[in-house]
Amino acid sequence: AEVAGYEAFQAHVAEGVSSFATNEFVCMSEEAGGGEDLLEPQSSFVQAVGMNVPHYLSMASEQTALVWSPRSNIALYGDTARVGMAHRAGVQISLGTDWIVTGSVNMLRELQCADSFNATYLNGYFSDRDLWLMATYNGAAAVSMEDRIGSLSAGHVADISIYDGSVRADYRAVIAARLEDVALVMRGGEVVYGDDSLVSALATPSCDALDVCGSPKQLCTQQEIGVTLSDLESSLGGTMYPMLYCGDPDNEPSCLPERPVSVNGSTVYTGVPGALDEDGDGIPDSEDNCPDVFNPIRPMDNGVQPDRDGDGIGDDCDVCPFEPGATQCAPVDLNDIDADGIPKASDNCPDVSNADQTDSDGDGRGDACDACPSIANPYPQRCPNSIYDIKQGLISGQVALNNVIVTACIPGKGFIVQVKEGDVGYEGADYSGIFVYYQFIACDGDVALGDRINVNPATAQTFYGQIQLVASTFSVLSSGEALPEPVVVSSDAAGGTVANSLEAVLVRVENVEVTSIDPPLSAGDTAPSGEFEVDGVLRVDNLLYEVAPFPALGVIYESITGIPYYSFGVQRLEPRAAADLVTGVSVLSTLEPAMTYVECGSPQPTIPAPLTVTLSEVATMDVSVFLSSDNPAVVVPSEIVIPAGFSSAVVNVQGVVPGATATITATRGIVTRTAVVVAIDDTIPRSVAALEPDPLTTTIGSEKVMTVSLNIPAGPGGISVSLSTTGSIGTVPSSVFIPEGEISAEFSFTAAATAAAGTVEASIAGDGVSVPATVIQGHLVINEVDYDQPGTDTLEFVEIYNGTSSVIDLSGYTLVFVNGSNNLEYLTVDLSPVGTLSPGQFLVVGNAALLALVPGGTSTLEFGAGLFQNGSPDGVALVDTVENVLVDALSYEGSITATTITGLGVVSLVEGTPTPLVDNSLTEGSFIRYPDGTDTDDATSDWYYTTTVTPGSPNVL
Repeated sequence: AEVAGYEAFQAHVAEGVSSFATNEFVCMSEEAGGGEDLLEPQSSFVQAVGMNVPHYLSMASEQTALVWSPRSNIALYGDTARVGMAHRAGVQISLGTDWIVTGSVNMLRELQCADSFNATYLNGYFSDRDLWLMATYNGAAAVSMEDRIGSLSAGHVADISIYDGSVRADYRAVIAARLEDVALVMRGGEVVYGDDSLVSALATPSCDALDVCGSPKQLCTQQEIGVTLSDLESSLGGTMYPMLYCGDPDNEPSCLPERPVSVNGSTVYTGVPGALDEDGDGIPDSEDNCPDVFNPIRPMDNGVQPDRDGDGIGDDCDVCPFEPGATQCAPVDLNDIDADGIPKASDNCPDVSNADQTDSDGDGRGDACDACPSIANPYPQRCPNSIYDIKQGLISGQVALNNVIVTACIPGKGFIVQVKEGDVGYEGADYSGIFVYYQFIACDGDVALGDRINVNPATAQTFYGQIQLVASTFSVLSSGEALPEPVVVSSDAAGGTVANSLEAVLVRVENVEVTSIDPPLSAGDTAPSGEFEVDGVLRVDNLLYEVAPFPALGVIYESITGIPYYSFGVQRLEPRAAADLVTGVSVLSTLEPAMTYVECGSPQPTIPAPLTVTLSEVATMDVSVFLSSDNPAVVVPSEIVIPAGFSSAVVNVQGVVPGATATITATRGIVTRTAVVVAIDDTIPRSVAALEPDPLTTTIGSEKVMTVSLNIPAGPGGISVSLSTTGSIGTVPSSVFIPEGEISAEFSFTAAATAAAGTVEASIAGDGVSVPATVIQGHLVINEVDYDQPGTDTLEFVEIYNGTSSVIDLSGYTLVFVNGSNNLEYLTVDLSPVGTLSPGQFLVVGNAALLALVPGGTSTLEFGAGLFQNGSPDGVALVDTVENVLVDALSYEGSITATTITGLGVVSLVEGTPTPLVDNSLTEGSFIRYPDGTDTDDATSDWYYTTTVTPGSPNVL
């Protein structure tokens, strides 16, 4: 890659040396050809092993720094950057270790590698001070931090290292220092490492004593990185270097340059200087154009040592490589790189010559280097850009926006801004909006809709297909301005699978219909997505607002206002509030009853209930619903109108042929509903079709409501159905009357005073139906309750027990938990999924951890952990929701005498006298009935406290 790059470069500058003198070349690639010039004052080039004089001159002219990593360079390439050449060109050089695999273990070792290379291969070109600066100030300057670190100056961060200077003086005390010579290290003024006496004197806490090559030290890892020294040492088990070392570290890559193989005429060398090769570069001194400076031929040098001016002195040691025979060159003044006589520190255009220092907008940037000299943009602000240019990809990287209006805000994510019609630079709706990512944004706090703001600076980037900004700062100029008028567009223009020109622009779609309430998930989405689709092309999303109530299929919106937002391959419309969605005609909700009848003859309402078309809400205008029948023997109108102000209308149906059955279909938009209608008349005989419940199970002495149903509704005058029982199970009326047009009627069954078995029968003229009936003694009971445990309540449960002699169907049974502080239900558990409970069988209701402790074969039902209230008072009730009966109850730690339970009204959970027992949270225990199933309807007598908890097993007192 290096060879190819330099061949391209050499081809570009083939016109000769003069191009370098006038700084006309662009490093590596042409901006005009799609490349990007990386030579910038804020840039630093790392390694730069393959560069030549013109490269370094260009770096110097742009104040691009060089980070030199000699050990890593030599380990990887057998060579390193031509740092002497770079320094003479005026490039600022700093030291860096590159990385741990081929670099030095720390900066001291990198400094010593650079020092060794300088002495052996560069003929001592750099002074000790030069090398010291590379490891201190120059490194800070390379990352534009010299105003905070890199020198001992007032206001700096106080990253300080102190070395033992008793043996080696001045800069050499640092350059040649070993670990034991480091007397003190501070970061931000806090002691990190140093001599035992110094660290102790500074009273730094959490430091560990250690011996460093015979010198007592302390290392403050606990304070610096939050781990102990022993933890740090153990974590370094398999790393390349030891944490501490004496002398040279083991496994350290060498600073001896060598290349054993020639490529494209490059030099083979061992890096060992000799009598005939003073610099060890593999070229005899008699042939070497820099005999005392290491400059082997590299693969990109095409077989010769670089000598730009052809004077026989190589570029690596030529003080003026573009002037043959010159003994001196005008030095590059890094404090005045533009040579306008103004020092860099006070020059308002340090890279552009402007001796007059004109600054028209007073922003600290001279007109000569200010892209917008009439608009103040003090550093780090940039000149304002156009949203239009950014959104069309004409500008990327660092940008700025001025005086844009906020149209939406996403808490914790960012906001959307737009150019408003009438603004300076307005070019129409297309490409006029953009999303600005700003983490932790507080909507209606930091920004609000209608705010005018500046976003400066920001970075333009593409995120999952959407061009957006990442803001570093913004400022609010004014608030409360009216938002741009939404652009009315079609649903297909606002949606799609590619980002389009209306992305992030406030738009409105009109008269759209919900065509999907569960569109396929796109990449990045999880179910439920909270999205719906209109007109088959536009997704409406919940990024800014959760649509509530969520629309039904077929809902028609008069309009939806929002902002198109592109992500994961789909452009979605983002409404911002409820007001952005204006509901139009309601959706077709139902066609009911699902099964009904019509007397043959003229069109009329069906029986026993009229067939009715119903909308999801009251219509705001007349709504047409289209009807059809799949059987000509049952006729319906082709259309029915639901007037404005109503939500339903009755369908008149005409029966033509008795006994004919038809499916009626109602249609509104994409939504259809169906119902079945049967045509009847007096020629069809009535008979008993069903008797419910089937089977009948009830308790002694109780009253049970039963229902008898006909095959078709009763004819004129109604019909009487005969009733009877067998087996002395109880009593029923002798008959029940079903009125004309009705298909069923209810009657009461009164159970016998003793357990029995038999049947209940219903008939018309002897043609009847019978159902088996059982009268049992007792009922299900709440048998054991554990509502409070030591620590976290994770094993709570309620145990239900069937103490009767019959199998009990749990359909419709629920456990209802009541909070005594407000007498309201806080949890309801449906027992129906269990099926049935046999005589003597337990059902345990608890969480998964508790159910794992229940004996095998026991019926169980899982619910969440830690949900039971702990009393003062609270309660639990067993309810039959079919019969609306309170079957059993327990009020604990007080009395709940008036709570409202759905279907029962106001009831008491206290049976007789309330129990005084308390489930002690200090010990494991539970409330129990003893023996199992005992129920005298007096809580004081029925309930005991035990420390032997037995979910799913007989209770133990």
